[in-house]
Amino acid sequence: MINLMKTRLFSLIFIALLFSWSSLSGQNNALDFDGDGDYITLTPINGFPTGPVSDFTVEMWFISKATGITPTDCSSGFKRLFALGDASNQTLFEVGECNGFLSVFWFTNPAANLVQMTTTIRDNQWHCLSVVRSASNLDVWLDGNVVLNDPTIAGTHNISTFVVGHGLANGFNPTPGEDWLGGIDEVKLWDFALSPAQLTACSSCVLTGAEAGLVAYWQFDQGVAGFNNTSITQALDATTNSNNGTLHPSTANPDHGFILMGPTSNFVSSGAALVYPNYNNLFLSIDDPFQLIGIPWICNGDAVHFSLFDTNLNTPQPAGGVTVDWYYSDDAWLNSTQIPSLSGFQFVVPANGATLVNCPNNPFGYVDREFRAIITVTNGNGTCMYTSQSAQLRIYCEVTQADVTILTSPISPPLCEGDQVTFNVMVNTNLPYPGPTNDVHIDWEMSTGGPWTSLSQYADQSGFTYPPTGTFTVGTQDVCFRATVSNQACASLTGQKCVHVDPNPVCGSITGWPIPTPTNLTLISTTPWLIYEICPGEAAALEIDPSTSFQNCNPQWQYSFTPPSSWIDLGFTNPVQNTNILPTSSWGSYTSIYYQIQCNPLSNPSGCDPCLSNLIEIRLKPTLPIPVIAAVPSTQTICNGDMITLYSSNDPGTIQTTWYCNGEVIGTGPSVPVYKQACYWSEATNGCSTVKSDTFCLKVCTATAKITCPDDNPCIIPNVPITINGLFSFSDCGPIIQYDWEVEFLPDPPGPIYFFSGPTITFTPPAGGAIVTLTVIDAYGCSHSTQAFFKPCQP
Repeated sequence: MINLMKTRLFSLIFIALLFSWSSLSGQNNALDFDGDGDYITLTPINGFPTGPVSDFTVEMWFISKATGITPTDCSSGFKRLFALGDASNQTLFEVGECNGFLSVFWFTNPAANLVQMTTTIRDNQWHCLSVVRSASNLDVWLDGNVVLNDPTIAGTHNISTFVVGHGLANGFNPTPGEDWLGGIDEVKLWDFALSPAQLTACSSCVLTGAEAGLVAYWQFDQGVAGFNNTSITQALDATTNSNNGTLHPSTANPDHGFILMGPTSNFVSSGAALVYPNYNNLFLSIDDPFQLIGIPWICNGDAVHFSLFDTNLNTPQPAGGVTVDWYYSDDAWLNSTQIPSLSGFQFVVPANGATLVNCPNNPFGYVDREFRAIITVTNGNGTCMYTSQSAQLRIYCEVTQADVTILTSPISPPLCEGDQVTFNVMVNTNLPYPGPTNDVHIDWEMSTGGPWTSLSQYADQSGFTYPPTGTFTVGTQDVCFRATVSNQACASLTGQKCVHVDPNPVCGSITGWPIPTPTNLTLISTTPWLIYEICPGEAAALEIDPSTSFQNCNPQWQYSFTPPSSWIDLGFTNPVQNTNILPTSSWGSYTSIYYQIQCNPLSNPSGCDPCLSNLIEIRLKPTLPIPVIAAVPSTQTICNGDMITLYSSNDPGTIQTTWYCNGEVIGTGPSVPVYKQACYWSEATNGCSTVKSDTFCLKVCTATAKITCPDDNPCIIPNVPITINGLFSFSDCGPIIQYDWEVEFLPDPPGPIYFFSGPTITFTPPAGGAIVTLTVIDAYGCSHSTQAFFKPCQP
């Protein structure tokens, strides 16, 4: 998003810079001298040797406007271009013109000499001049040619003053006819003798002012040519020596000196054969593209704003014959690369353009890239190239990788609640790890399910062991570490890694469904687990006991015929599990099936073991055998009035028995008492099937005792033997096998009792008669007694 306010600010600044590009660099000015007190003085000369010197160079461009003839010995009318010397005038060196010829005068007490050259300079042309003293040799170059080579100069000069346009012999007083009349440009004072190859006077390119040995350099590109420049009091020095020359008139002679207004005695357009504009000493400012605030660094590929400024903080403007080429270097200009996409004095460098550096394997995480411009100016005077000052921009590599790795010991992930481990944490990044030679930083944080906690003790470490001593007991949440890798101007990148932790599974219980009376299931035992019985072919269901719960896990129903192994999974999460998923017809030879829930940890794989619910066994109710009836006592025949108990052979604990007598229910339970002659049977059921026993028929025997007397007359004659029998006694269960008799005589009081056996007995009754009791016993032991009273017959 573009900030409109910033864009407007940038536009206004840009427009202001356009109009602030002054003529100082854009125009070539010279200083016009009217020959009447127009001169420049410099004293002291900063940077120039203070003792005796024999080596120096003065260079300049000039044009002579002098007229008239002076004495040939130049005793008057010697119009000085410049003079070097000291206040005592004990040493003096002057150059000027006499009668149109270039002339040199030097005085080194007591030696003195005047040399006049033969080349006229009154030709209304600009000339370039180099005056070089090297020890005892004096060379004068005019327009690139040696016009004087004098090896006889003697002595040395004490130079503390430099004057342009005036001589030193008469101090700074006006010397009519001896001040320079004409124009001067590009004045250079060197503190050593330039070699022919080093001469610069005739070069069409202006210097930077930073050249070695250049003590003072007046370019005169000040003010506005021909306009009011009266505010200017100095000729500005282009070197760093602050050798600004003072423009005269002197206060002692206010009527003489520079007028600084109009076409003469002022700054005027130069006719010197120089290439302009002058783009020396431009410096580069690299700014934020929206705020125009200088920035020392950016992230790789960010957009920036380039601006070139001169020493007056003005931005040069495009001009004809001017090209601006841009270069960068990543190795302090040992090598450089042109940036074809860039040109001009100020512009926005687009993103991913010239600020894009090669970051892979960069050992510092940044590149110190220097930028500079080479400005080429071409006009009729030639071609000059100007190199701006370079500006360094630290370009930080973006963070593209922040991969966190975690190793745990002695247990490898995944972990389970309660595990005690040590974490070995590392981050891998595309940048070098933090160190004294880079600005990479790593900030560590840790979370166990809650807010992130700073691990400031591990700041700027690529890896660490946590905790530093001992072990860490994990809870129920994942343990996470994250590293935020930053590199100064670039966006930070955060990577994180978690070690998965499963909470310990918690198992509930299972039971028959529904509680409390499961359908088709009969609870027969609670130890060692719940044991139910079920009828073959019937279906039932189990459920999770609602009073319990399964936590931190996924419940998986399982069954097995052969626990504790061979468990087979049935399904997840069902609160109710039908047992008929595996019908009893497929049980094969097994008579029990076992169910449980294995509650698996929430993740797979997991560091936790599954938990197990309780075990339920469902047994098939066995096929009932045919009941066998047993009688106690063991007989199928009883005597009338006796009773026996019938028992069923089935388990009374699991089987219900119903007793029948000739088809009528006479009782339930494992036994029943019987006494009637009938057929009995039992029916046994286990809830699944009913079986009938064989019929048990009970015979009830009845014996009948019968006493028979002769003639069927129980009357007796006392003291007369009588024979009686029991032959007519009988039993429905077979013959009578035993006859037992009791004969009680009845005297008064009662008489004795006599016992007899056999079917027939004879006894002699007394006068009181007798009571006879017969007891008969049949083959089954059944007995019966009868009694008869034998009374005496009446006479």
